Amino acid sequence: MKYDLHVHTTLSDGKEEKIILLRRANELGFSFMSFTDHNVIDNMSISDINALYEALYEEQQRVSLI
Repeated sequence: MKYDLHVHTTLSDGKEEKIILLRRANELGFSFMSFTDHNVIDNMSISDINALYEALYEEQQRVSLI
């Protein structure tokens, strides 16, 4: 089982956007992932992220977001 429970995005000090990181996690066969940006409250829900993923990549993503 692959997972990463400490991922930063461009909303804090990360170098990639959520959707790009999620795509990479799917390609690598991850089971779980958690976005842990510093001092940021993002109003993008898991449902919103999944919908954006499907719109961009025309497939459902398989990583459980925590």
